[in-house]
Amino acid sequence: MKKSLLLVACGLILFLPCLGISGQKQDLASRAVHVDVIVTQNNEFVKDLGQNDFKLFDDGKEVPVEGFELQENKPETAGDGVKKLVVIFHDMSFWDISLKQQVGEIADELANLSRQGIEITVLQMNWLEDLRVLQPFTKDEALVRKAAETATGSVGEDGIHEDLWEGNIREETGTTVTADREKGMRQAYLSVGRRRFEKALGGLLTTCNMIKSSPGRKSVLLISNGIPDLGSSNQSDILNSGLAGRDALDAIHSRDQQDIGGVRIFDPFNIMKNDEFSRSEDVIRELIRFANTNNISIYALDPGVFSKSRISGTSESYMPDGVSANAFVGEEKGKQLQNLRLIAEDTNAVLFRGANKYEKLRLILNADLSAHYQLSFTPKRKNADDRYHEIRVQIDRKGADVRARKGYRDYTEEEAARSRLVSAYYSPDLFKQLPFAGEFQPFHTDKGKTVPWMSIALPTRPLFVDRAGVSASKNLELNIWLKKSGEKAYGGKIVLPFTVDSSFLDRVRKREYLWFFFTGPELEFEPGEYQAVYALFDPETNEIGTWHSSFSFGDLKKSPAPVFLNCVLGAVAENPEAQRDVFSLNKDSGDLEYGAMKFFPQVTNRFSMHQGDLYVFLQVYDPSGMGKVLPEFLVSGKPLTGGPVAESWNKKTKIWSGIIKMDFRFVAVADHVFQAKLPGAEGESVLGPEIRFTKLNY
Repeated sequence: MKKSLLLVACGLILFLPCLGISGQKQDLASRAVHVDVIVTQNNEFVKDLGQNDFKLFDDGKEVPVEGFELQENKPETAGDGVKKLVVIFHDMSFWDISLKQQVGEIADELANLSRQGIEITVLQMNWLEDLRVLQPFTKDEALVRKAAETATGSVGEDGIHEDLWEGNIREETGTTVTADREKGMRQAYLSVGRRRFEKALGGLLTTCNMIKSSPGRKSVLLISNGIPDLGSSNQSDILNSGLAGRDALDAIHSRDQQDIGGVRIFDPFNIMKNDEFSRSEDVIRELIRFANTNNISIYALDPGVFSKSRISGTSESYMPDGVSANAFVGEEKGKQLQNLRLIAEDTNAVLFRGANKYEKLRLILNADLSAHYQLSFTPKRKNADDRYHEIRVQIDRKGADVRARKGYRDYTEEEAARSRLVSAYYSPDLFKQLPFAGEFQPFHTDKGKTVPWMSIALPTRPLFVDRAGVSASKNLELNIWLKKSGEKAYGGKIVLPFTVDSSFLDRVRKREYLWFFFTGPELEFEPGEYQAVYALFDPETNEIGTWHSSFSFGDLKKSPAPVFLNCVLGAVAENPEAQRDVFSLNKDSGDLEYGAMKFFPQVTNRFSMHQGDLYVFLQVYDPSGMGKVLPEFLVSGKPLTGGPVAESWNKKTKIWSGIIKMDFRFVAVADHVFQAKLPGAEGESVLGPEIRFTKLNY
């Protein structure tokens, strides 16, 4: 994929006005900057300070302290005054396997925090999946413990680091290791490390966006074995099979030569051009700035600091000797922990590790969550500038220690909205404020190319009818992103304008959904796993809704059996502008056309009981080159009869396309599973994807 996904939009609903409309602007956020400050003396919080005891400096210049408050959270307090903590378990499969014996202690400590009156929510983040909420905020010890045990269930399951280590041990002890295997292990190490880094930073950014609107100081506890370090040298040197053992590992950690501009945590869609980074530390510092801007402190806990494993030994508790690969692993561990320390200490928090880490965690977290001073000031700039500004706090109290965030980024409204959308991209399951349904298909054209075919269905009642009177006009923004595992993402934005007047409301009250179809330019789909993410954004309310799906794109030339490329349920209509008998996507309307026929994906897969026929669009790669595909269909395991109403065969690409009409009358009113199949050799059928649909009772 080498092109940006620049999209063409249109609406199937012909009565929808598509004129430019200026929507109501949201009130600008207050220009006040809030700074939380923790002051201790002899390990005790100092509570008797007044506003005049503090001095604030913005970029080195003193500014007046306009707002001052001592905020205290107590166990018996309800609402905003309760002590809250967001706990994130990170990449447990990369923890040392010996920690399986200690995960109970982690669950005990979190249960103990809830016993102290702290409301805890437990999240899980790893390099293969999106951020998941395992337990919403609760003080229930049993629920917290159960979530912690669920999160730690995969400790030590990943073997990539072990394979890398063992390969080098064999090499250095004289056992033969092939160059291809060495290269493969190094490639796996680099690929996994990069993906882990992006997932970790994207997940933390998402967490910050989830909680940033809460008042006061927000606290996150990241339980992690370390954030991968990407300060590596040129990958061609690392993967060069002429570099053996320790030399290759040294190349991985030559920090100053690698340009990591492709790691676009804050612009994964490659839309903005000013977010290039030269070091992984720069990416981390951008996350720190975002957290500081929103008064979020990210504490970190290293659970395995005293695990004397060959894989995760650390400089504090374990001095490896005898084998140079151990030295590399220790160096790697140190750099990963340094990233944890950087995030924690630069967000006004603490890294917990060492023999008494749990004791410190109980003492410091309970104290920090109990009380802090909140100061505020208004920048002298009239407008936000999207730049980072340093903050310094001084107090008039001899012998007192002061912890405060070190700065803030003065985000514009547009930049703040973009950060929320980036979070939706990384964790789409967590953004469901605006409901809608979607569908994505890679459509194979008659010219042997592939184009994205996208559809959405907007529910009329929750999006329009129930919000009537809020605004006479509304612009919804649909962001569409396509990403390949471990590689860059491509995206575009479509503005959907609506005039929400009485006439519009009368029409949408008679419909459950508004449907829209889109297509884009040709993209080069290489074999691999892909994910399509749609994010619907309301700039007036800052609400976001998401939909996402995953699909595989295989190497068709290597497939000995037929392959289902597309299977889409939908409806047909007449095409007044009949074209030649070739399946194609209309660039203006986004619908599928074949001669005098149009096909529309149903998107929601909800069909009326009064509908006599059901239509399905199929694309099948047939390596036999016979040119005749005879699919069969099952609905909840029972045969469904039907025949083609339009079909074509591309001799060059060996792709058969067709629209099948099926008798829908005798399908029961219920939820069903639809599946197409092709008879295969030796009685084995080739099955298409399972598609869930509902036959309604009206």
